[in-house]
Amino acid sequence: MAHAHDRGIVHRDLKPANILRVDGRVKIMDFGIARQMDADTLTSTYAFLGTPLYAAPEAQLKTRIGPEADLYSLGVLLFEMASGKPPFQGETPFEILDRHRKEDLPDLAALRPDLPAELIGLILGLCAKSPADRPDDSRTLAVLRELAGKA
Repeated sequence: MAHAHDRGIVHRDLKPANILRVDGRVKIMDFGIARQMDADTLTSTYAFLGTPLYAAPEAQLKTRIGPEADLYSLGVLLFEMASGKPPFQGETPFEILDRHRKEDLPDLAALRPDLPAELIGLILGLCAKSPADRPDDSRTLAVLRELAGKA
C-alpha cells in the first residue's frame, strides 16, 4: 500500500478479498477503482464506491480521497483480524457507512486484553475519524515492523 501511495495511487477498496499472501509476502490486488492523487481526484457523484465494511468516513462524502482512506481501511482490517469481526456492521450498506462516520470504535482492549498496547494504539490511530489524525504509511510500517520483531 505504501508503495502505491508513494506513486500517487490510492486503492480506495482495501478489504480482505483484495489481499493475498503469496510466497510469504502480502500482495494487494484489484486496483479497479484506484485513482491517481492529483488536484482532480474527486468522487464525481454522490454515489459511493468501495466496500462499506472497510470504508473511511471521508470516502463516503463528495471530497478528495487520499492515502489516509486506505490507512483507515487497513485499521478496520487489523481490527477484524484482532477481534474476529469488523468494527461496524448493520443491516444495510448505508447503516454501516453511517456508523463509520458517527460511532466510536468498539473497545478493542476490552475485547482482546492480550493484545500489545502498541497494536491497539495503531488500530485506534488508523481508525481515527479525521484523516489528519491517522498515522502515515511510514509510521504505520514502523509500528508493524516493531511488533513483528517482538513476535
